[in-house]
Amino acid sequence: MGESKNLIIGVIVVVIAVALIGVGVYFSFSNSDDKLTKKDNESVSIFSDKEETVKKELEKYIKNANESSIEEVNFDEVKIYTKEEIENNELLKDYDLKPEDIVFEVNYSLKLLDGYNGDIMQFTAGTGEIDGQWVKNKYNCGIVRYNADNDYTITDFGTGF
Repeated sequence: MGESKNLIIGVIVVVIAVALIGVGVYFSFSNSDDKLTKKDNESVSIFSDKEETVKKELEKYIKNANESSIEEVNFDEVKIYTKEEIENNELLKDYDLKPEDIVFEVNYSLKLLDGYNGDIMQFTAGTGEIDGQWVKNKYNCGIVRYNADNDYTITDFGTGF
C-alpha cells in the first residue's frame, strides 16, 4: 500500500509541475506577442502605447496630406477601440482587421501656417470650426495598420467607417 501511495503522490507532483510550467509558458508567449520591430530595429509595443502610435502616425498623415498648410496638430481626445468594441461593431466586420491593427476615433485641432492664403473651408469639410489660425473640433476615425514594410499606415481615415 505504501508504494501505491508514493506513486499517487508522485503523479500529483508531476501534474502540478506540468501545470505550473504550462502557465509560465502561456504568460511568456502572451507577453511577447505585443512586440513588433520598426525599420530602425527598435522594438516597440503598439499594444501598450496605442494612443501615442495613433497620434504620431496621424500627425504625420495630416501634415503629409497638407504639407504647405499645417503648422501644428493638437489632439484633444483619442479613443482606442477595445477588442470587444471591434467585435461588436457591425461596420468594422468588413475591414479584415488583424490583432495588431488599431481602430480609433479622434478629436483634434489644426493650426494653419502663418500667412496661409488658401481656402480655409477645406479644413472644415465634414467637421471643424474656424477660430483665427485654428480649425478646432475636428473629428475623424480610422485604422492604423502595421504593414509589410515593418511600418505603420493610416487607412480608412474619415468621419465614419
